[in-house]
Amino acid sequence: MTAAPDPAARRDALKALHQMRPWPGAAQAALRIGGQVALVAWAMTAWSRGQWGVYAIAAVLSGVWFAGVISLTHDALHRRLTGVGWLDVILARLMSWPIAWPIGVYTVVHLSHHKWAGASLRDPERIQPTMAEYEAASPLRRWYFRNQIWVSVFVTGGVGLLVRLLREARQHRGHLRHIGRATAIDGLGIAAVALAWIAAAYTTGGGARLAGAILLWITAERVVGIAHQLRNHAEHYGLWGTHATPMLTQYLNARDIETNRFGAWFFNHLNRHATHHALVGVPFYNLERAHHFLRADLAIAADAPPPARGYLAEVLAANRTARRGAFIAHPDGVVRS
Repeated sequence: MTAAPDPAARRDALKALHQMRPWPGAAQAALRIGGQVALVAWAMTAWSRGQWGVYAIAAVLSGVWFAGVISLTHDALHRRLTGVGWLDVILARLMSWPIAWPIGVYTVVHLSHHKWAGASLRDPERIQPTMAEYEAASPLRRWYFRNQIWVSVFVTGGVGLLVRLLREARQHRGHLRHIGRATAIDGLGIAAVALAWIAAAYTTGGGARLAGAILLWITAERVVGIAHQLRNHAEHYGLWGTHATPMLTQYLNARDIETNRFGAWFFNHLNRHATHHALVGVPFYNLERAHHFLRADLAIAADAPPPARGYLAEVLAANRTARRGAFIAHPDGVVRS
C-alpha cells in the first residue's frame, strides 16, 4: 500500500521548483542573441563577397538558430526567463520583433490559452477543430482540416502562425484585456526594427545588399515556421478536453515529449509542455525535475499517459489523427474523464 504523501513535504518541493534565479535565463539570452548576431554577420559578409554557397549555409543555420532564440520568448512572456519583469519584456521584444512576431499580442493571447485550454472552446490556441466545425466547413476547408499538419508546417509556416495569432486576437478582443495597447506597441516596434534593418542593409551595400537581407529574413521565416509549427502540433494536437480538476485539465491538454539533450535545450525545455501547463510558474531550468515530480504525484500519476515518443513521432501521429477525421467529438467541445 502506497503511503500518503506528506503535504508539508509536497509544498516544500513545489516551492523549490518555483524558485526563480535570473542568471540561467540571462546567460541563455546572451548566448542565443550573440550567436544570432554572429550568424547574420557571417551570412551578409558571404553575400557581399558573392560566396553564394557559404551564404546559403549561413542563412539556413541562422534560421535554425533563430528558431531556438524564439523559444526563449515563451519563458520571457511568463516572466520566467530571468524573473525580472522589465528585463523579460525587453528581451522578449528584442528577440521577436526582428522576425515581425508581435510578442505583446501573443502574450495576451497565450495567457488566455493557459486559462481556457480544455475548459472553453474560446481557447485561442486550440488547433484541433470540433466535429461540428468540420461538418459546417466548405469542401476546401475540410480538406485543410484533414491535411492541417503538413500544410501548416511546410506551406503556411511562420506566416501562418502570425495570421492565426492576429485572427484569434481580433475574434477574441472582447475577452482579451489590453490587446489594443499590445497591438499598437508591437506594430510600432516591428516597423522601427524593419526600417532599421532596411536602412542598415541599403546604406552599407545598396539594393544588392538589401536583397540579401530580405532573402535572409525569408529563410528565417521558413525555418522558424517549420520548427514551431512542428512543436505546436506535437505538443497539443489531439488532446483538447476537460478533465476532473483544473490542474489535470492543464496537464492532459499538452504533452511531455521525450527528446535528446540538444532538443530539450533547443526549445528551452518546452518539451516538458504538460508540466509547464500544470505548473506554469516553474522556470525552464526546473521543468525536468518538475516533470518527475508530477509523474510521482498521486493527483497526476493515475491519469498520466505514457511519455510521448519524440517530436517526429507525435507529429506523424497527429497527422494520422487529422487524416482520419478524428476531431473533437462532443458538441460543446468538452471531453470528460
